[in-house]
Amino acid sequence: MPPSDQEGDEVEVGGNLTKVKDNGEGDEEAEVLEDKKVIDEAEMWRIAQEAAERAKRAAEEEKEEVVRELRDKLEQLEMEVCCAICMDQRCTVAFQCGHTACADCSSPSRLRLCHICRQSIKRRTTLYN
Repeated sequence: MPPSDQEGDEVEVGGNLTKVKDNGEGDEEAEVLEDKKVIDEAEMWRIAQEAAERAKRAAEEEKEEVVRELRDKLEQLEMEVCCAICMDQRCTVAFQCGHTACADCSSPSRLRLCHICRQSIKRRTTLYN
């Protein structure tokens, strides 16, 4: 059974839209609006613009997130190679326990115990200069 409106008249679903006009004399005239979209072109253009803006914002946010993550990783890597005592120079000396420090901070006159695990430092190995 085809769908009907509130007055019981048959209506077409999909396809062409039918517009009912009242000419003032009580006669109703059906006018077929062929190839007319439910959403007119201006509305479609506005929706497309909004979608493009949302996609652009999402891409920018994703790009910013990737940059933020890369900066965090770089900072972490810099911290790993930086002396944990002075935080200024690169680690160039390793102790027998495996922990590291820069040449200035690891000198025998300044450092007798490992600054991290507190083991007595018996051996210092130069990593690179």
